[in-house]
Amino acid sequence: LSKGRTIIYSTHNPMEAERFSSRVAIMHRGRVVLEGEPRSLVESYTPNPMVEVTLAEGEPLEVGECIMVEKVGRMATYEAWNVTACIESVTRAHEEAGFRVERLEVRRPGLREVFRRVTGAMLG
Repeated sequence: LSKGRTIIYSTHNPMEAERFSSRVAIMHRGRVVLEGEPRSLVESYTPNPMVEVTLAEGEPLEVGECIMVEKVGRMATYEAWNVTACIESVTRAHEEAGFRVERLEVRRPGLREVFRRVTGAMLG
């Protein structure tokens, strides 16, 4: 549809925006705070991988080898400068606290993390 045309599409879903857009404008409180190609924005503002951890019980802990960027119930997302050290640190800290790690996933960051980094706010 967009060949030779500009389509303006508004969404609150950052994964959708990243997948379907060649350029995005990130808005916060009625103002454009950042714009550019999705991949370039992610590489510039959130270059480090994300480690998502879900616990079988308990509350996610802060750890020394990575920074917690989001916590919702038993799930936490950490930004990892060194993925191996982050995984070891997160796993060890929770095991020592008596909390079993139910799920651990390493993923690349996206526009959701760019929005959080640029605005300091959470999406959805």
